[in-house]
Amino acid sequence: LQSYLPEKIGMPGSHQRHNALLAVEMVRHLLGPPPTDTDGAELLSKWHGALESVSWPARCQTIKFSESMTVLVDGAHTEQSIQAGLEWFEMAVSSASSSSNKQVSRALVFFCSHEKNPVKLLEILYAGAFDVVLFCRPNSERPSPIAKKTAKELLQACGRLSSDSANAANLSFLDQSSSENPAWEATLKQLWEYLSVTNKKLNSQQVVSSSFDVNQALQYLQQQVDGNSNAAVEVFATGSLYLAGSVLDAVKWAENDAPGCLE
Repeated sequence: LQSYLPEKIGMPGSHQRHNALLAVEMVRHLLGPPPTDTDGAELLSKWHGALESVSWPARCQTIKFSESMTVLVDGAHTEQSIQAGLEWFEMAVSSASSSSNKQVSRALVFFCSHEKNPVKLLEILYAGAFDVVLFCRPNSERPSPIAKKTAKELLQACGRLSSDSANAANLSFLDQSSSENPAWEATLKQLWEYLSVTNKKLNSQQVVSSSFDVNQALQYLQQQVDGNSNAAVEVFATGSLYLAGSVLDAVKWAENDAPGCLE
């Protein structure tokens, strides 16, 4: 099937080539493979053209926010897609670092629905060695009748926290709450702090916050590199399509900016 794909498809990320192969196989199943004559070659050329130009907003989308800041947006919200998105981000940061003399820092902007347990998602992202981690509520969400769980309940639910270890002195922050019903992004921050305490790769210089909305988060990250011509920041925004949409709003992206057209 690889012969049906162009050398490079429009969407970055190795996982997108697997998605492209699935799309090709579906077309082959419905319409049959291209003929081996001249008409078939022309049809295959059209397939290649479509795959080379394909784009999907908020899926492995790169936006140049400024000369010193790039925002990489992916609405991934499952373990598998978060892992694939992180690998794409890692490649992007590696490419940016090798092609520039600037010191490139890494920032994570994250949010996910409280209807899911985010512990495994955050464990995957923790491997990204981010310098700044910001948990931001999106501009809009769908209503949910499901009650929010505390950080301790979420950790216990996925077997990360026993009743004995929960009482450890260095985990006392899990019992702290600014109110009886803390903001979900504050709970996400507590989960990240748990990973920082229990993970051997502790980054004492890491900045972690849950006090920004999406617009404020991007402005804060921009301010960290403003005035320093040798600094740049690569931002990975992920965890929710609602968050991804809010990021696109914040950078003033519009559908008219998308390449291609529907016929």
